[in-house]
Amino acid sequence: MKAAAVGWVVVVLAASLAGCSDLMSATVSDDGARSMLEQRAVDLKQSIIATGRITSAQHTAISQLVTDIKAFQARTGRTDIAVSTSAPKHAAVNLAVVSPGTGSGSCTPCPPVTASGGKICFLFEDGGCDSSSGLTLKVCAYVCITLDPGATPIKRR
Repeated sequence: MKAAAVGWVVVVLAASLAGCSDLMSATVSDDGARSMLEQRAVDLKQSIIATGRITSAQHTAISQLVTDIKAFQARTGRTDIAVSTSAPKHAAVNLAVVSPGTGSGSCTPCPPVTASGGKICFLFEDGGCDSSSGLTLKVCAYVCITLDPGATPIKRR
């Protein structure tokens, strides 16, 4: 009787550990996938800085990275990497750069990429300039990737 009870305890423990093993391997796998997404964002930032502008290939890479991050979030339910983009109803990531103008229409180009803390923002749309009021107004739309929201800032390279 005692041997049968010990046998059942061993079976229950083995089954429990097998379930935990799957859960732990999924977490490790998710951590690896998140790290790869983060590295892609950092590599893309470095690539854009090197070229000084966003090429069509880099624009495509940004769109794919956004899609992959959203799929990662949907699959895992994790929010430790996030994407924010302009929406038709409100422009949450638009940045307006206002500079005094002479009315001559001089317009400063939008930076192709910005980084601050744990956020990397890629220029998604370079809006036109308006100098009709004596000020030069330029609207730059960015798609931003936040790495580990609420945690320590990313390391700059």
